[in-house]
Amino acid sequence: MTTVITTNVNIENEVKAIKQLEAEIKNLSDIKKDKENSIKAIMEQAGLETMDIAGYVIRYTKFLKNQLNTSLLKKLDFSIYSKYLRQVESTKFTIS
Repeated sequence: MTTVITTNVNIENEVKAIKQLEAEIKNLSDIKKDKENSIKAIMEQAGLETMDIAGYVIRYTKFLKNQLNTSLLKKLDFSIYSKYLRQVESTKFTIS
């Protein structure tokens, strides 16, 4: 069964634009990560956690944080794990 909708938006063009933007975002993200990694390498080699460059403060620090190992908790005591689960309504939009 086919549903026909009427719209003033060309959905095919919108999808193509989204896919193009996704590709550009990935490319820019990769370039950003490369630049960040080069600065991190310099800071690690120099033993620095903070640098002041041209009015910017660059910090690259290590820290500890506590995280709950939900996979282990689920294996060891599912009743406690499930007791603290909550359902949250969400939406998902994908183009494949």
